[in-house]
Amino acid sequence: AGSELVCSRQEMDGAAGNRVAVYTVNGAIPPAGSRVFLANADWGRYSALRRTPAGADLRRRYADEVLGPWGIAPVVQVLSPEGQPMPGMQSFRFVKGAAQFVGILPEDFHAVEERLWPAELAFPEGHLYDLRRGRYLGRHGSLRRDLRTCEPELFAILPYLVSGLHAESPATEVTPLGQRVTWQGRVLAAGGDAGEQHVVRIDLKSPTGELLLPYRRTVWTQGGGFESSVILPLDPAPGCWALEATDVISGMQAHAWLEVK
Repeated sequence: AGSELVCSRQEMDGAAGNRVAVYTVNGAIPPAGSRVFLANADWGRYSALRRTPAGADLRRRYADEVLGPWGIAPVVQVLSPEGQPMPGMQSFRFVKGAAQFVGILPEDFHAVEERLWPAELAFPEGHLYDLRRGRYLGRHGSLRRDLRTCEPELFAILPYLVSGLHAESPATEVTPLGQRVTWQGRVLAAGGDAGEQHVVRIDLKSPTGELLLPYRRTVWTQGGGFESSVILPLDPAPGCWALEATDVISGMQAHAWLEVK
């Protein structure tokens, strides 16, 4: 919203002689001005109402009426094909460096079967990636997507295009436990710096192609680069072992091979 907001809770005497909760913003209390709202409500009842058919739009109305005057609004809008806000939709945002990660979840407490909601998703301008499917969706600020009951959609918005994933040949050393493999690489970005906002998943595969999940590692990039090390199983089978790196945002991969004799 561009300014710091501090909320606090106090109790005051109500008209009926009872004590009611007053939530103040930035220290303002009645009758100081418009930046005060009286939360004379039972939040337990609010939670129960949210799970009724009549409460499907309650959270959005609450946010619009209480937070709207301060210019606080969701960064991502979930709209109907006609351009109207859709009730019962939750959106979540996480910011890491220059990247924004967004989750969208259709909320249906009374679903008895899967349902589809055709929706128009309005995002901040940038390069849009589908994290669940590992796809680049293009550079734009909106997307049409059929949302499914209680099935999350995950997106990343970047100010640059991920152009590749580069990895060096692995370095190895013999330790008392076995053979340690250290691998370094870099997320390549066109029109920006990959920085610290990418997660790279490192997998190890045996000569038979078996994915060894206990050896999986995930690392954040530092300055666009990453490094990971793993100790091979004791008495590893001879043959060609594979290392596979996957950029979680773009789905791009890099591979390296290690010959064990």
